[in-house]
Amino acid sequence: MLILVATLMLTSGLEAGCGKESSDERHEAVVFYQGVYPISKGISEVADDWAAFYQHGATYGANSQQVSDMAQECTSRLQGFYDDLSKLYAPTPLRQLKDDLADLLTSGIEAYTLEQQCAVTGDISLCNQANSKLLDLNRLINRAADEWDDGLAHYGIKSSEILP
Repeated sequence: MLILVATLMLTSGLEAGCGKESSDERHEAVVFYQGVYPISKGISEVADDWAAFYQHGATYGANSQQVSDMAQECTSRLQGFYDDLSKLYAPTPLRQLKDDLADLLTSGIEAYTLEQQCAVTGDISLCNQANSKLLDLNRLINRAADEWDDGLAHYGIKSSEILP
C-alpha cells in the first residue's frame, strides 16, 4: 500500500512537471510567433507588392528602370528581416518553420536580384531563372503557411495571442 501511494505521488509530481514544461514550451512558442509575425507579415507584403507591381506592369507597361527599382526595393526589404529572424528562439517543433522562413528570405532575395539583373541586362536566361525562383518562393510561402498553421494547432495558440 505504501509503495502504491508513493508511486501515485511520484507519478502526479511527474505529470505536474510535464505540464509545466509543456506550459513553458507553449509560452516559448507564443513568444516565437509574436516575434516572427512581423517578419512573416513583411514577407507577405513584399510578395503582394511585387504581384501588384507585376500585374500593373502587365496591364499598363513598366520600363526596365521601374522593374529594376522595384526588384531592388523588394530585395532590400527582405534583407532587413534576416537579423530579426536569427535572433528568435524557436522551440523544437517550430524550428522547421524558422528554417522555412530563412529559406523563403534567401529564395526571395535571389528571385528579386535576378529580376533586377534581368531588367538591367535584358538577358532572357536571367528572366527565366527569376521566374523559376519566384515559383520556388510561392512554394515556400505555401509550405511556411502550412508549418505556421501546424504550429498554432500543436500549441493551441489563438491568433489573438500573437497579433500586436
